[in-house]
Amino acid sequence: MGQRLAYWIFLGAIGFAAFFALRPAVDFNAGDPIQQSRSSIENKTADLANKLGFSIDSLNVISTRAQHLSYYKSLKDSLGEELPSLSNLNDSELLLNSWIVNVGGMLQEQEGGYTFSQSELFDKVGRLQLYYDDEGRVRRAYTNPDTYNPTFIPGDSLLGVANNIVSNILSYDLSRYRLTNVNIQDTSITTTEPGFDNRPLDFSETNVGNNTSFLWQKIDAETAGPDRLSLEIQPKIREQGSRYGTQIRYGASLTSFSAKNDGEPETLSKLSAGDNTFYIVFFLSIVLLAGLVFFKGIKHINKGQVEWKRALVIFTSITLALFGWRILFLINTYSVFISDNVFTMLTFNFLLYGVVCGMYGALAYIRVGGYRPAK
Repeated sequence: MGQRLAYWIFLGAIGFAAFFALRPAVDFNAGDPIQQSRSSIENKTADLANKLGFSIDSLNVISTRAQHLSYYKSLKDSLGEELPSLSNLNDSELLLNSWIVNVGGMLQEQEGGYTFSQSELFDKVGRLQLYYDDEGRVRRAYTNPDTYNPTFIPGDSLLGVANNIVSNILSYDLSRYRLTNVNIQDTSITTTEPGFDNRPLDFSETNVGNNTSFLWQKIDAETAGPDRLSLEIQPKIREQGSRYGTQIRYGASLTSFSAKNDGEPETLSKLSAGDNTFYIVFFLSIVLLAGLVFFKGIKHINKGQVEWKRALVIFTSITLALFGWRILFLINTYSVFISDNVFTMLTFNFLLYGVVCGMYGALAYIRVGGYRPAK
């Protein structure tokens, strides 16, 4: 007994050492551990929203952790054996992982669709989407063109507004960058009515010109920070009523911002054709395996070769585990964005999913060995 215990302790120590030795090769946070918690990121978002001219008190916020595997795959395909380690890539401030934060309204039942991702949620009810790096800096920012843009930064000069957003609000040192391009987009002039979509009723806004984009390039490639900064803003006039009369303020709304390195893709979550092929093969294999398990399991049931108590334990355990995990994830992430009716429908959806997986697990147990010999 003592020799056997020593043997297992030795194997455990070897496995433990191998895990920490190999972890930097597979860990996206190698050399750059997560420094920002979910609560700290959401506090930063609340402060950033105030600087951008609105409050998130009447809106909802969701933050999730993301690894940009497609970006890493594109680097690996282009550099091959010359690709540095993940630790060195993180030291170079490549955006291989981030906190993604969505600020938006409530998802109603008529919006349709009950499978969520950050991008889908942003397209439906999002106002502002932010990508934070591990140091808490905003690396990407987008507003939704299909919903009301709540941002407003006052200023008489568009260049002054742009410099204020990048240097004072987003905290990038523009002395390290050179403004290389200013581009006026071809957009139409539109007006909106007050009171639309959770807007206050005491002011109206008018877009007064075309979107203007700015591009800054880093002067010295050896200095810290992203290689390029780009910003797009929409000139706007806000008329705000008070008991002293109407006050007119000139400024602009944030449309998009990005702080990127050379070679960094525009869309960090875009899947390649190879990824789609993998998923097709994967799901076809799952369907084939499920067919074999179902066929053999039903065969044992028809012959009466089943240990029902154990199969029932497997069914109950898998059902409760999957249902509980999905409900807990929903409550801790997307619950602030969905109405009670949608939450109820999702609860039944998750329960049905758990039951189906539980039945599959029970059949698989029966197929492998959860049966008793026929008498």
